[in-house]
Amino acid sequence: MCLDRKLEDPLLEAKEDIICYKCVQIPYKNWFKLKTSILRFLKLIKHYQTYYTDIPIVVGTQISASPFNTLSDLRFIEKYYRRIEEGFIHSFVSKKDAIAYASERSYVDVIKCVIPKGAYYFEGFNSFDFTPGYASTKIKYVKVI
Repeated sequence: MCLDRKLEDPLLEAKEDIICYKCVQIPYKNWFKLKTSILRFLKLIKHYQTYYTDIPIVVGTQISASPFNTLSDLRFIEKYYRRIEEGFIHSFVSKKDAIAYASERSYVDVIKCVIPKGAYYFEGFNSFDFTPGYASTKIKYVKVI
């Protein structure tokens, strides 16, 4: 996922927890070869990974994006980058948009998340469908929708 933003839109610090939504997939590269019963089991035990980077997801945990995201790095990105790509955790602002995105793909679910107070983030639009999104330095996976 990429987040497009206006260069004049500032880097923000979360003053309180911000609700957001992330699309996740079952972590099996050849899921189309699995039997339906196995896929149901994987969904039942909530065994997921991020959709583009294949990072394992544990509901109830908080993760940080890149350890290289110092405030000076973030200010540089703020000043020169219109498209936010790697090194950030991308999410949807709207539950409705996340569900619509997931419904168009096989074996993708939506997790309600929180950008925690104190985390840095950018607001913008997801480059693939122009829905509002975030690119943040931290996120907490709360529950599967």
